[in-house]
Amino acid sequence: MVIPSHRFSLSVTCNVCQSKDITFRWKLYSKGLESDESVTVWYLNDTLKSLVSTKPNSKNIVFNEDKLNEDSSYWLTVDVQLPDGLRGWAAYRFKTVATPSGGVCNGTQVQRGAFGITLHIICTGWYDENKPLAYEFFQQIDDGSLLMLRYGIMPSGEVHIPQFDNGEIKIKVAIINSLGARTETHLAVQASESSGVDK
Repeated sequence: MVIPSHRFSLSVTCNVCQSKDITFRWKLYSKGLESDESVTVWYLNDTLKSLVSTKPNSKNIVFNEDKLNEDSSYWLTVDVQLPDGLRGWAAYRFKTVATPSGGVCNGTQVQRGAFGITLHIICTGWYDENKPLAYEFFQQIDDGSLLMLRYGIMPSGEVHIPQFDNGEIKIKVAIINSLGARTETHLAVQASESSGVDK
């Protein structure tokens, strides 16, 4: 299983591949939608060059982050040709992991004091076959940085925002399955002068 949001690499192991004149040719095939339990249809993926950071004739192949489709099946082949004309090939079949889906996250202000604001954030409806799910809650700062507020398997809880003026508090939530595949969602909570429920 391959996580599409992570870099993914493979390398050819060849006992006689010491010469610099060896050529490698990689091909990627995607499983067709019409495939079923009895018949699997594969299509050559012509976009391989745009998915990887390595050269087409490299001994290694490295797929960039977020280039492969999630919850998809692939067949990767490599043809090897030695200077004396000998040839060889290898194949690797893999499937990409689906990310958590189907849920929402909401936040409310529950308290405001001299030392900041307390928010209650709750995430519901998130589903993934690879359980348990973990949740990361971040505050998005105006300069683009992120402040970790909470992490764990509980989909809800209180977080503290220190010293915040009135306005919109931007929160990013990452929902992560047991294999490390993640989905991100964003929400905003309008901060008010007094404690209470504000969405």
